[in-house]
Amino acid sequence: MRMLLAVLCVAVACNSPKSTVPAQAAPSIAQKNDVRLFSGKHANGTLTVSFQPGSGHGISSGVDDTARLWDLASGTEVKRYSGRQYRFQSIAFSPQGDFALTPGTDGSLNYWKMDTGQLQRKLTGGSNILGAVAVSTDGKWASGGGQDTAIYLWDLSSNSGSSVRRLEAGGPVAQIAFHSSSRGLYAVLNDGHLCNWSLDQAKPLRCTTALAEPVGHAAFSSDGHQALLGGTYGTLVLWDLDKQAEIRKLEGASGDIVALALSPSGAFALSGGADKTVRLWDVNSGRQMTSTQASGDYVSSVAFSADEKSALFGTSDGSVALWQLK
Repeated sequence: MRMLLAVLCVAVACNSPKSTVPAQAAPSIAQKNDVRLFSGKHANGTLTVSFQPGSGHGISSGVDDTARLWDLASGTEVKRYSGRQYRFQSIAFSPQGDFALTPGTDGSLNYWKMDTGQLQRKLTGGSNILGAVAVSTDGKWASGGGQDTAIYLWDLSSNSGSSVRRLEAGGPVAQIAFHSSSRGLYAVLNDGHLCNWSLDQAKPLRCTTALAEPVGHAAFSSDGHQALLGGTYGTLVLWDLDKQAEIRKLEGASGDIVALALSPSGAFALSGGADKTVRLWDVNSGRQMTSTQASGDYVSSVAFSADEKSALFGTSDGSVALWQLK
């Protein structure tokens, strides 16, 4: 695992009229001009995908206890890391991209130095942290939340790796993000509540019902002012964090939303899930711009590139693909 972050988130079915000419098979996603299916797969499913900041590489982690580094230009595997520690459901980067945070398998968080790949800090004292990790905008705080109804905070400026603070969430946590000022924290809970904390108080300042159905996944804008919540029934809701109010719904998705991403500018969103479709949205209008079909039973993870010109997505069958956005 020491070197992981040194180099470090189906065919289309068509109905056609009967003809005497044999029907041509629909192109697979590997054959489509705007989607490149990478050359290898994670056995049993992909957990998360991400672009490595400042490089031409993508990162993925899978159920097969491997993390893989991909060359984005060719779609080929550059390096593979094997072991239980390489199985993680999320990754968060420091503001300058020089450090990365990943959940461990024992409730701890691992904080890595990007240029050397060395473990900078093992943050202990948490519990059941799976897919919710974040680094504050000033780079001082690391946080993780999971299934035990708590969010944990670590002071990265401290020499100690022990947990320094526990915030009471009152339910399993789907996603977290720091305020733009780094003085507070937001969390989306699996039951649809959106909560707001001051970092010096254990109990939330406010919790609001943002989605009236269980949350499959959530994403926060990089400026800390908006959140996008995806429900298990296909509902997508854009939320204003400052006003604690719904902005709009994004209409057109269906089935359980498993994967979400907001672009760095906050202008676009990606969604994926049980309908085997990756969708690109215009956030300001709520309009679906375009979509592409994926393999497997569902889309498990999506990510935007820094320039918002491409996306990565992973699927339940272990595929990883690069989508050139139009």
